[in-house]
Amino acid sequence: MTENGTYAVTVTHSSGCRKSQAVIISFVNPPVVETPASVEICEGETFTITPTVIGPYTEVKWFRNNIEISGQTGITLDVNQGGSYKVEVINNAGCLDDDVTIVTVLSNPVVNLGNPVINTCQGVPVTLNAGNPTLNHTWYYNGNIISGATSSTYTVPDGQSGTYRCVVSNSADCEGFDEVTVNFFQSPIVEMPSLIAICQGQIATITVTVSDFETIVWKRNNVVFTPTSQLSHMTTMPGTYTVEATNLGNCTTPKSTLVEVNPCLLYTSDAADERSSVDLGGRRIIKKKKSRHIGRWHRRKH
Repeated sequence: MTENGTYAVTVTHSSGCRKSQAVIISFVNPPVVETPASVEICEGETFTITPTVIGPYTEVKWFRNNIEISGQTGITLDVNQGGSYKVEVINNAGCLDDDVTIVTVLSNPVVNLGNPVINTCQGVPVTLNAGNPTLNHTWYYNGNIISGATSSTYTVPDGQSGTYRCVVSNSADCEGFDEVTVNFFQSPIVEMPSLIAICQGQIATITVTVSDFETIVWKRNNVVFTPTSQLSHMTTMPGTYTVEATNLGNCTTPKSTLVEVNPCLLYTSDAADERSSVDLGGRRIIKKKKSRHIGRWHRRKH
């Protein structure tokens, strides 16, 4: 039977008794379903498979790699994994149709600009490298596109602190990005005398004024030592004393003072006695003798 209609059957017994039964047969067309044959999505994206269905249906089943997806009975399906997705659409007569969509997940470009925070000195070039030289690059400064910056590297303008981001995309418009914060610092300013001269036994006080610094290192003749305080040092030793001030950007400013220790001779013209020198605390003071002139008066005889 291939047509709709009422079909009857009659059964006759050998005794001549008859029994008839009629049945109505209706042929129902199955639903027709169609989905995209293949779909490419980027890593982290979600795609909605939306079938086109012709004809009434009462039931929907979804399968991934031929395994039924539990609880998915709607006509659409959100996917973010690769695989073979099949949909079955069934009508009230039990007739069904199905179709398959192959989903491929494409990898996003990997972008690594290095340390998330770059502290540097003014005057020191900073070049950021996003890699992936064959792909498309878009650079941003504080959220704004940098006009003309489309290569895989970007040199930050000197002194222009801020946040730099690079978005890299491939032919499928899959994107990867990274961003860094660049901080430019001015070098510390160090002020100290260039020469301090003292006599043997005296104490030289080296005082330094420093601005915009994080750490200070003291050296005597290029050998690191611990000063008497962070911004000053008292010494009786000759030599070249250097202060190296460094800030958060690792910018270092050195400054040096030469300490000279001289044997000093101190003279006096009215010493208390005739000793040629006096020892005062280890210092020999040469004393100038006071000259004496003794005269005698003579009376002339006439």
